[in-house]
Amino acid sequence: MNNEKITVVVNTFKSEDIIQSCLNSIDPGVKVIVVENSNNNEFKSMLETNYSNVKCFLTGDNLGYAKGNNFGLSKVKSQYALILNPDAIIQPGTLNNFLLSAQKLQDFSIMGPAKQDEYNKTNIHKNKNDIFEVDKVK
Repeated sequence: MNNEKITVVVNTFKSEDIIQSCLNSIDPGVKVIVVENSNNNEFKSMLETNYSNVKCFLTGDNLGYAKGNNFGLSKVKSQYALILNPDAIIQPGTLNNFLLSAQKLQDFSIMGPAKQDEYNKTNIHKNKNDIFEVDKVK
């Protein structure tokens, strides 16, 4: 996997108790941008000290989910970005699979995983690893 092609954006608001499991699940060679919707300098310092691949930005105010993610995305310099919640855990191979899918598809704006029940509703795909178009990403 080419770690320089992807940046993970994690939008948080007082997530000190849960974010470490998330960050520990991300390959340390992958850049991570944490957008903390507060002015908690101790949190920022702890993240940047403990995780060499993390850059934390403090917004000083709770921007909310959409604005916080847009703020983080504006800091991304890589070809791709993955928006991740602070309570999510990345399974081994996830980022590599994302990059492989992106290379296959090439012309897309948003990509997301399909939940099993959503996949079953499509009834048009024989292989659960197929890439398919949907009306919306939930």
